[in-house]
Amino acid sequence: MCLNAACVTKISVDNQACVRYQNSCCFRLIDASKSRAVDDTGALTRTTFPDSSAMLSLAHAVRRHIVDVLQKSNWWIAGRGGTAEILGLKRTTLQSKIKKLGIQRPAV
Repeated sequence: MCLNAACVTKISVDNQACVRYQNSCCFRLIDASKSRAVDDTGALTRTTFPDSSAMLSLAHAVRRHIVDVLQKSNWWIAGRGGTAEILGLKRTTLQSKIKKLGIQRPAV
């Protein structure tokens, strides 16, 4: 089967419209999920969220996880079995995160 340029253009435009529609559906689901949850049948149900003061910020959760892994790896950052390898990060990326989050090795 041979497709001409007009047919290819139509397919491309149709695909773009489909992607835009899927994105808008996802954003609507995300907005709805802020106050509702989707049950097994796909129906939206009301949910309540804990007090926002009880929730951790993303930065705090990341910091705590990095510190936990650093402690388990005995503060070894690079090399085999080091924190960077365990977290799946490059050594320099981990060092940058440690500096940005203000993580310091405790005094011995």
